[in-house]
Amino acid sequence: MSNELLLTKFEKQKDMFINEKKVLNCSSNTIITYLNVLNNFYEFILAYDSLNDITDINKDILLAFLNKDKNIATATKSSRLRVMKSFFSFIDEQEHKEGRFTLQFKKLTIKQEYKESVALTPDEVKRLLALFEKKTKSFN
Repeated sequence: MSNELLLTKFEKQKDMFINEKKVLNCSSNTIITYLNVLNNFYEFILAYDSLNDITDINKDILLAFLNKDKNIATATKSSRLRVMKSFFSFIDEQEHKEGRFTLQFKKLTIKQEYKESVALTPDEVKRLLALFEKKTKSFN
């Protein structure tokens, strides 16, 4: 396997990154999310035999990873991107790369979909106002 060095280095960095999150008292849900995203990315880069080192990972590979699942919500993509940016920023700090990844991924953002707020219907508003008008001793 030509990318064995990359995979070994990725695993080491992932373990250190997760350990840091645990030491910083991140919630267990946050840590699970980080692990899931990073493990999915690890599986994704297995197909890239041309990657020899972690520094070979670039914006195009990250975008391909984010686009591999076509039917996921925008919020999920955005969450995955935040995890990946955080992870690669961590690598920059660990390896003193002077923001190599941070600069490369800095402008990557996922435009959030506009969701219209659900408002009360006129009938629901009348019923709510009727509740307020009742003169009761307790508000239940």
